[in-house]
Amino acid sequence: RNRLARDLHDTLAHTLAGLTVNLEAIKILLGDDHPQISARLNHALDNTRTGLTDTRRALKDLRVKQVEDLGLGLALENLAEKASNRGDLEILVVLPDELPELPIQLEQCYYRIAQESLENVRKHAQAKRVQLRLKHRENKLILEIEDDGVGFDTGEIADYQGLGIQGMKERALENHGILVLDSQSDRGTKVTLTTELTNV
Repeated sequence: RNRLARDLHDTLAHTLAGLTVNLEAIKILLGDDHPQISARLNHALDNTRTGLTDTRRALKDLRVKQVEDLGLGLALENLAEKASNRGDLEILVVLPDELPELPIQLEQCYYRIAQESLENVRKHAQAKRVQLRLKHRENKLILEIEDDGVGFDTGEIADYQGLGIQGMKERALENHGILVLDSQSDRGTKVTLTTELTNV
């Protein structure tokens, strides 16, 4: 599955991304003098973007299967290693010695939110160091991802739709968890996911 995901990323996803760029360039060169062609071009662009989004979602679904194969702890370590290599980040991973047996849906929730958070750090935070901590305390499972990046004003969260914050919160709620985002400009960002295991 991981090999298939890599192959699809290197072929189909790259092809669709390149096609999107070329179509956008043609649209700019065409201008407003050919409305019928522009309309067809916009339709082709919409379809290509949708195809790229669906492909990327399928790739994430393929990769997330490693949670089933490896378990949450090792999957998080692998995720952090890949994010570190891709983003030139120093990522410290702290895991409990033992984790309780968890529903696979909950493990995938934690993995996917960690994945989204680390991707946000890589793309937006301009961070050098990240700490990923997973804690099991009494009946709570707590994931903390904290970076030393530029941060942002959470009061203007509507301006950060590209971070996928709302989607992460919805995913947490679906699994009876609570996601908290703590950030300030020039003071980094901390994402915390907490689940009461008695509720799952």
